[in-house]
Amino acid sequence: RIWFGMIVIQTNISDTLKMEIDQGEHNVEGKLSIMHFMKEAPKIKPRQYSIASSSLESPGVIDICFRNHSFFSGKMLNGFCTSYLRHIGEQSKVDSTAACANVAVRYANFAPPARLDSPLLMIAAGSGIAPFRAFLHERKFLKYKHSVAHGIGVREILGDAVLLLGVRCLTELPYVELLNQAWEEAGVRVIITVEEKGPSVQCPHTLSKDIQVHFGASILDWLDWHSAEVFARFIQNEQGRMYMCGGASGFGMACTRKLASIALRRGSSEIIGSNADNDINQREWIARMIQQQLLFEDVADT
Repeated sequence: RIWFGMIVIQTNISDTLKMEIDQGEHNVEGKLSIMHFMKEAPKIKPRQYSIASSSLESPGVIDICFRNHSFFSGKMLNGFCTSYLRHIGEQSKVDSTAACANVAVRYANFAPPARLDSPLLMIAAGSGIAPFRAFLHERKFLKYKHSVAHGIGVREILGDAVLLLGVRCLTELPYVELLNQAWEEAGVRVIITVEEKGPSVQCPHTLSKDIQVHFGASILDWLDWHSAEVFARFIQNEQGRMYMCGGASGFGMACTRKLASIALRRGSSEIIGSNADNDINQREWIARMIQQQLLFEDVADT
Protein backbone atom coordinates (compact mmCIF):
# COMPACT_ATOMS: atom_id res chain seq x y z
CA ARG A 1 0.00 0.00 0.00
CA ILE A 2 1.44 3.35 -1.02
CA TRP A 3 0.58 5.66 1.84
CA PHE A 4 0.32 9.40 1.79
CA GLY A 5 3.59 11.24 1.32
CA MET A 6 5.59 13.22 -1.21
CA ILE A 7 6.66 12.67 -4.80
CA VAL A 8 10.17 13.98 -5.48
CA ILE A 9 10.74 14.78 -9.13
CA GLN A 10 14.21 15.19 -10.62
CA THR A 11 13.93 16.66 -14.10
CA ASN A 12 16.02 15.19 -16.89
CA ILE A 13 19.13 17.33 -17.45
CA SER A 14 19.00 17.24 -21.25
CA ASP A 15 15.31 18.14 -21.41
CA THR A 16 15.55 20.90 -18.84
CA LEU A 17 18.69 22.32 -20.41
CA LYS A 18 16.93 22.54 -23.75
CA MET A 19 13.91 24.17 -22.13
CA GLU A 20 16.02 26.67 -20.23
CA ILE A 21 17.92 27.68 -23.34
CA ASP A 22 14.69 27.87 -25.36
CA GLN A 23 13.21 30.18 -22.73
CA GLY A 24 16.17 32.50 -23.11
CA GLU A 25 17.22 32.38 -19.47
CA HIS A 26 20.82 32.16 -20.65
CA ASN A 27 22.13 33.58 -23.90
CA VAL A 28 24.48 30.77 -24.85
CA GLU A 29 24.64 31.03 -28.63
CA GLY A 30 28.13 31.99 -29.75
CA LYS A 31 29.38 32.56 -26.23
CA LEU A 32 29.84 29.21 -24.52
CA SER A 33 29.43 25.55 -25.27
CA ILE A 34 26.68 23.34 -23.92
CA MET A 35 29.26 21.47 -21.82
CA HIS A 36 30.48 24.74 -20.32
CA PHE A 37 26.91 25.79 -19.67
CA MET A 38 26.19 22.49 -17.89
CA LYS A 39 29.26 22.99 -15.73
CA GLU A 40 28.48 26.60 -14.79
CA ALA A 41 24.69 26.45 -14.48
CA PRO A 42 23.32 25.98 -10.94
CA LYS A 43 22.33 22.46 -9.99
CA ILE A 44 18.69 21.68 -10.67
CA LYS A 45 16.90 21.07 -7.38
CA PRO A 46 14.39 18.23 -7.04
CA ARG A 47 10.80 19.40 -6.68
CA GLN A 48 8.43 17.94 -4.09
CA TYR A 49 4.74 17.36 -4.78
CA SER A 50 2.13 16.00 -2.40
CA ILE A 51 0.47 12.75 -3.41
CA ALA A 52 -3.06 13.62 -4.51
CA SER A 53 -4.62 10.16 -4.89
CA SER A 54 -5.63 7.26 -2.69
CA SER A 55 -3.99 3.90 -3.29
CA LEU A 56 -7.08 2.23 -1.84
CA GLU A 57 -9.30 3.76 -4.48
CA SER A 58 -6.70 3.68 -7.31
CA PRO A 59 -4.10 0.95 -6.67
CA GLY A 60 -0.89 1.37 -8.63
CA VAL A 61 -1.63 5.00 -9.53
CA ILE A 62 -0.12 8.16 -8.05
CA ASP A 63 -1.61 11.53 -8.94
CA ILE A 64 0.04 14.88 -8.36
CA CYS A 65 -1.36 18.38 -8.73
CA PHE A 66 0.51 21.29 -10.28
CA ARG A 67 -0.30 24.64 -11.81
CA ASN A 68 1.70 26.08 -14.69
CA HIS A 69 3.98 28.66 -13.13
CA SER A 70 5.07 31.84 -14.91
CA PHE A 71 7.15 34.70 -13.57
CA PHE A 72 8.76 37.90 -14.79
CA SER A 73 12.55 38.28 -14.85
CA GLY A 74 13.29 40.81 -17.57
CA LYS A 75 10.63 38.98 -19.55
CA MET A 76 7.98 36.36 -18.88
CA LEU A 77 9.46 32.94 -18.15
CA ASN A 78 7.88 29.59 -17.37
CA GLY A 79 8.44 27.58 -14.23
CA PHE A 80 11.13 24.95 -14.60
CA CYS A 81 9.50 21.78 -13.31
CA THR A 82 5.90 22.70 -14.17
CA SER A 83 6.94 23.25 -17.78
CA TYR A 84 8.68 19.89 -17.72
CA LEU A 85 5.60 18.15 -16.31
CA ARG A 86 3.36 19.81 -18.87
CA HIS A 87 5.78 18.73 -21.61
CA ILE A 88 5.81 15.05 -20.61
CA GLY A 89 2.04 15.20 -20.11
CA GLU A 90 1.62 16.28 -23.71
CA GLN A 91 4.04 13.55 -24.79
CA SER A 92 2.00 10.91 -22.97
CA LYS A 93 -1.04 11.71 -25.11
CA VAL A 94 0.96 10.60 -28.14
CA ASP A 95 3.08 7.81 -26.66
CA SER A 96 2.69 6.82 -23.02
CA THR A 97 5.99 4.92 -23.06
CA ALA A 98 7.94 7.98 -24.18
CA ALA A 99 6.79 10.23 -21.35
CA CYS A 100 8.55 9.52 -18.07
CA ALA A 101 10.19 11.32 -15.17
CA ASN A 102 12.60 10.28 -12.46
CA VAL A 103 10.58 10.16 -9.23
CA ALA A 104 10.92 8.89 -5.68
CA VAL A 105 8.23 8.46 -3.02
CA ARG A 106 8.83 9.79 0.46
CA TYR A 107 6.44 8.31 2.97
CA ALA A 108 4.89 10.58 5.58
CA ASN A 109 2.40 10.49 8.44
CA PHE A 110 0.26 13.12 6.71
CA ALA A 111 -2.66 10.74 6.33
CA PRO A 112 -6.32 10.63 7.35
CA PRO A 113 -7.03 9.33 10.86
CA ALA A 114 -7.58 5.60 11.15
CA ARG A 115 -10.99 6.23 12.72
CA LEU A 116 -13.55 7.47 10.23
CA ASP A 117 -15.55 9.11 13.01
CA SER A 118 -12.65 11.37 14.08
CA PRO A 119 -13.39 15.10 13.59
CA LEU A 120 -11.23 16.43 10.78
CA LEU A 121 -10.14 20.00 9.98
CA MET A 122 -8.25 20.44 6.67
CA ILE A 123 -6.75 23.82 5.73
CA ALA A 124 -5.17 24.71 2.38
CA ALA A 125 -4.89 27.43 -0.25
CA GLY A 126 -4.89 26.99 -4.03
CA SER A 127 -2.89 23.98 -5.16
CA GLY A 128 -2.35 23.10 -1.49
CA ILE A 129 -5.56 21.13 -1.91
CA ALA A 130 -3.45 18.28 -3.39
CA PRO A 131 -3.24 15.98 -0.33
CA PHE A 132 -6.86 16.72 0.58
CA ARG A 133 -7.94 15.58 -2.85
CA ALA A 134 -6.50 12.23 -1.76
CA PHE A 135 -8.31 12.48 1.58
CA LEU A 136 -11.66 13.07 -0.15
CA HIS A 137 -11.18 10.16 -2.54
CA GLU A 138 -10.16 7.82 0.29
CA ARG A 139 -12.98 8.97 2.55
CA LYS A 140 -15.48 8.47 -0.26
CA PHE A 141 -14.10 4.98 -0.96
CA LEU A 142 -14.15 3.90 2.71
CA LYS A 143 -17.63 5.36 3.27
CA TYR A 144 -18.98 3.29 0.39
CA LYS A 145 -17.10 0.19 1.51
CA HIS A 146 -18.40 0.42 5.08
CA SER A 147 -21.95 1.30 4.08
CA VAL A 148 -22.11 -1.75 1.80
CA ALA A 149 -20.59 -4.02 4.44
CA HIS A 150 -22.69 -2.81 7.37
CA GLY A 151 -25.77 -1.36 5.71
CA ILE A 152 -25.54 2.02 7.44
CA GLY A 153 -25.56 5.54 6.05
CA VAL A 154 -22.83 8.13 5.73
CA ARG A 155 -23.88 10.11 8.80
CA GLU A 156 -23.37 7.09 11.05
CA ILE A 157 -19.96 6.29 9.59
CA LEU A 158 -18.14 9.60 9.20
CA GLY A 159 -17.18 12.14 11.82
CA ASP A 160 -17.44 15.90 11.47
CA ALA A 161 -15.10 17.13 8.71
CA VAL A 162 -14.36 20.57 7.27
CA LEU A 163 -12.20 21.52 4.29
CA LEU A 164 -11.23 25.19 4.55
CA LEU A 165 -9.87 26.31 1.17
CA GLY A 166 -8.57 29.75 0.27
CA VAL A 167 -8.32 31.12 -3.30
CA ARG A 168 -7.62 34.54 -4.80
CA CYS A 169 -10.66 34.36 -7.08
CA LEU A 170 -13.28 31.74 -7.89
CA THR A 171 -11.92 31.25 -11.40
CA GLU A 172 -8.87 29.62 -9.74
CA LEU A 173 -10.96 27.08 -7.82
CA PRO A 174 -9.60 23.56 -8.48
CA TYR A 175 -11.50 20.26 -8.66
CA VAL A 176 -14.96 21.80 -8.64
CA GLU A 177 -16.75 18.53 -9.35
CA LEU A 178 -14.98 16.81 -6.46
CA LEU A 179 -15.75 19.69 -4.10
CA ASN A 180 -19.41 19.70 -5.17
CA GLN A 181 -19.65 16.03 -4.20
CA ALA A 182 -17.66 16.38 -0.97
CA TRP A 183 -20.63 16.61 1.39
CA GLU A 184 -22.88 13.97 -0.15
CA GLU A 185 -20.14 11.51 -1.09
CA ALA A 186 -17.54 12.00 1.66
CA GLY A 187 -19.32 13.88 4.46
CA VAL A 188 -16.94 16.85 4.20
CA ARG A 189 -18.24 20.40 4.58
CA VAL A 190 -16.40 22.68 2.12
CA ILE A 191 -15.82 26.34 3.05
CA ILE A 192 -14.13 28.62 0.51
CA THR A 193 -12.65 32.02 1.30
CA VAL A 194 -12.07 34.30 -1.70
CA GLU A 195 -9.68 37.28 -1.52
CA GLU A 196 -11.56 39.39 -4.04
CA LYS A 197 -14.62 41.16 -2.65
CA GLY A 198 -16.89 39.91 -5.40
CA PRO A 199 -16.62 38.02 -8.71
CA SER A 200 -14.67 40.30 -11.09
CA VAL A 201 -15.82 38.16 -14.01
CA GLN A 202 -18.66 35.70 -14.38
CA CYS A 203 -17.69 32.58 -12.47
CA PRO A 204 -17.39 29.59 -14.84
CA HIS A 205 -18.28 27.16 -12.05
CA THR A 206 -21.64 26.12 -10.67
CA LEU A 207 -21.12 25.36 -7.00
CA SER A 208 -23.23 23.06 -4.88
CA LYS A 209 -25.56 24.66 -2.34
CA ASP A 210 -23.64 22.71 0.31
CA ILE A 211 -20.50 24.82 -0.27
CA GLN A 212 -20.08 28.04 1.71
CA VAL A 213 -18.29 30.92 -0.07
CA HIS A 214 -17.00 34.02 1.73
CA PHE A 215 -15.85 36.90 -0.51
CA GLY A 216 -13.34 39.50 0.66
CA ALA A 217 -12.09 37.15 3.35
CA SER A 218 -9.09 35.00 4.15
CA ILE A 219 -8.74 31.69 5.96
CA LEU A 220 -7.34 33.58 8.95
CA ASP A 221 -10.51 35.72 8.98
CA TRP A 222 -12.73 32.64 9.00
CA LEU A 223 -10.75 31.06 11.84
CA ASP A 224 -11.19 34.27 13.82
CA TRP A 225 -14.93 34.42 13.16
CA HIS A 226 -15.45 30.78 14.11
CA SER A 227 -12.80 30.40 16.82
CA ALA A 228 -15.26 29.00 19.37
CA GLU A 229 -16.48 26.37 16.90
CA VAL A 230 -12.93 25.45 15.84
CA PHE A 231 -11.83 25.10 19.46
CA ALA A 232 -14.79 23.00 20.56
CA ARG A 233 -15.01 20.70 17.54
CA PHE A 234 -11.39 20.16 16.56
CA ILE A 235 -8.92 21.43 19.19
CA GLN A 236 -10.59 20.51 22.48
CA ASN A 237 -11.97 17.22 21.13
CA GLU A 238 -9.45 14.48 21.92
CA GLN A 239 -10.36 12.64 18.72
CA GLY A 240 -10.02 15.76 16.56
CA ARG A 241 -7.30 16.00 13.92
CA MET A 242 -6.01 19.16 12.20
CA TYR A 243 -4.18 19.15 8.87
CA MET A 244 -2.34 22.04 7.25
CA CYS A 245 -0.91 22.19 3.73
CA GLY A 246 1.02 25.35 2.87
CA GLY A 247 4.33 27.19 3.01
CA ALA A 248 6.47 26.73 6.09
CA SER A 249 7.42 30.41 6.27
CA GLY A 250 4.21 32.00 4.99
CA PHE A 251 0.62 30.83 4.72
CA GLY A 252 1.10 27.48 6.47
CA MET A 253 2.87 28.95 9.48
CA ALA A 254 0.34 31.79 9.77
CA CYS A 255 -2.53 29.29 9.94
CA THR A 256 -0.90 26.99 12.48
CA ARG A 257 -0.09 30.03 14.63
CA LYS A 258 -3.73 31.11 14.38
CA LEU A 259 -4.82 27.67 15.63
CA ALA A 260 -2.29 27.98 18.46
CA SER A 261 -3.63 31.41 19.38
CA ILE A 262 -7.23 30.10 19.46
CA ALA A 263 -6.20 27.13 21.60
CA LEU A 264 -4.21 29.24 24.04
CA ARG A 265 -6.87 31.93 24.39
CA ARG A 266 -9.73 29.52 24.97
CA GLY A 267 -8.03 26.55 26.56
CA SER A 268 -5.90 27.99 29.34
CA SER A 269 -6.93 30.23 32.20
CA GLU A 270 -3.25 31.07 32.73
CA ILE A 271 -2.70 32.48 29.22
CA ILE A 272 -4.71 35.59 28.51
CA GLY A 273 -4.56 38.54 26.13
CA SER A 274 -1.29 39.05 24.30
CA ASN A 275 0.29 35.96 25.90
CA ALA A 276 -1.72 33.85 23.47
CA ASP A 277 0.21 35.53 20.65
CA ASN A 278 3.58 34.98 22.32
CA ASP A 279 5.99 33.28 19.92
CA ILE A 280 7.34 30.80 22.48
CA ASN A 281 3.88 29.81 23.73
CA GLN A 282 2.64 29.23 20.19
CA ARG A 283 5.69 27.23 19.15
CA GLU A 284 5.39 25.04 22.23
CA TRP A 285 1.71 24.36 21.53
CA ILE A 286 2.38 23.53 17.87
CA ALA A 287 5.25 21.19 18.78
CA ARG A 288 3.09 19.46 21.40
CA MET A 289 0.19 18.95 18.97
CA ILE A 290 2.52 17.53 16.33
CA GLN A 291 4.14 15.19 18.85
CA GLN A 292 0.73 13.97 20.01
CA GLN A 293 -0.29 13.48 16.35
CA LEU A 294 -3.20 15.88 16.62
CA LEU A 295 -1.73 18.42 14.18
CA PHE A 296 -0.17 17.44 10.87
CA GLU A 297 1.74 19.71 8.52
CA ASP A 298 2.51 19.20 4.84
CA VAL A 299 4.56 22.33 4.31
CA ALA A 300 7.18 23.41 1.79
CA ASP A 301 10.41 25.00 2.95
CA THR A 302 10.20 27.67 0.28
